[in-house]
Amino acid sequence: MNEQGKQQKAFDKSIGAYEYKMNYTFTGMIHHIIKEESIKLLDPRAGEKILDIGCGCGEIAIMAAEKGAIVRAFDISNERIALAKKRAENKDLDVSFYVGDSQKINEEESSFDKVMCINVVHRLSDPAKCLSGIFKSLKKDGLLIIFTMNNYSPQFFLVKFYSKIRDMIKKPLSDIVAKKGFTSSQIRNLLEKNGFRVISLTTDIFCFPYFPTYCPKIVNWFLKKMDCLFKKTPLVNKLGALIKIEVIKK
Repeated sequence: MNEQGKQQKAFDKSIGAYEYKMNYTFTGMIHHIIKEESIKLLDPRAGEKILDIGCGCGEIAIMAAEKGAIVRAFDISNERIALAKKRAENKDLDVSFYVGDSQKINEEESSFDKVMCINVVHRLSDPAKCLSGIFKSLKKDGLLIIFTMNNYSPQFFLVKFYSKIRDMIKKPLSDIVAKKGFTSSQIRNLLEKNGFRVISLTTDIFCFPYFPTYCPKIVNWFLKKMDCLFKKTPLVNKLGALIKIEVIKK
């Protein structure tokens, strides 16, 4: 089975625990914070054409469509796309969801005003292929929002450690967790090499994944407070879990 097939199988299998993770774990809390941050940076507007790469179960794509944007979104998982379509139908929204591979983007050239690629590139064996596809699909001066795993973060170390433990007990996660992390300079260089100009690059979100909690609202409040505190400490802030980047096509 090739890499795409393995990832598709792994993501499809994980859908059963999705609702639990989103509501009762730190992973879910991170996800909700990321949704808020993503939609704020994306700033979708009525009539804009937006592409969501690795859209998961479609939450951010649906939020963009609710603001009047024309949205296409894809993910490697059949099960997640099925759930995304159901969610859009329940809200009577016309979002074009489909199954696709982030390393084989096949969209019309220069057709999108904005592209979002949230928590995707660190899972890819060849991120440059993804960025090349994004570049072709974006209009000139189009906006790209990327969130990716910070190589210096304690969270990245824990994710890789957890993945190795699962591999040892024959319950691998390696097909869905990070292939690699990036330093700020590495992701900046990769983006610039592929024709983008970086507008902003920050690291933040200090919560730890896979640690369960049954007080989501309290924990969410705590994490936001901690994040605000760490943002004021430049040296510590370099250890943030995610690198958030805004870039435009030159």
